[in-house]
Amino acid sequence: MRWYFTYLAVVALLLVFSSEKDRGAIRVIFVAGVGSKLLTLSIHGIIAPWKLVFPASVEVLTILALLHWARNRTGFLQVGLLVVAWGGHVLCWLDLVTGSNIVYDRYSLILGCVALGQIAACYDTFRHNWVALCDAVLRWTRPRDFSVSGADARILRPEGNPGLPPL
Repeated sequence: MRWYFTYLAVVALLLVFSSEKDRGAIRVIFVAGVGSKLLTLSIHGIIAPWKLVFPASVEVLTILALLHWARNRTGFLQVGLLVVAWGGHVLCWLDLVTGSNIVYDRYSLILGCVALGQIAACYDTFRHNWVALCDAVLRWTRPRDFSVSGADARILRPEGNPGLPPL
C-alpha cells in the first residue's frame, strides 16, 4: 500500500483548507490514518492472520470517534466507508484462516476505494473552497462592480449613498 502516504498528504491538505462543517470528520480521519500507519509499521514483522485485529480495531475506534465528534453528513458518510474497510479486514482474516481467496488479493483495492471515498465524502470542503476561489477571481477581475449577493454593487450602493440605513 504505497499509496497510503499520498492519501495522508491529501487528507492533511484537506484539513488545512477544511470547511467548518467537515473539520471534525477530517481531523478524526487524519489522526486515525496517522495512527494506523504507525501501528502498521510497528507490527510489520508479524506474520499471522490475527495481525488484522489491529487495523480492524483502529477502524472501530475511528467509527466511535466520528459518531462522537462528527455527527453530520460527512461524519456519517465516513462511518459508512469505514464499515466497508472493517468488513474488508474481517473478510481478509477469514480468507487467511480458511485458505480461501475471496478478498485477500483485493484487500489493497478495497482499502484504496475506501480511501478515495473518504476524500470524496468531504464534499463541503470542496464546495467551500470552490466558492472561495470563484469569489476571489471575480473580485480580482471586477473589484468595483462585484457583489456577493449577485446584484450589481452600484444598485446596492449608488454614488453619494454611503450605504443602507441601519435597521
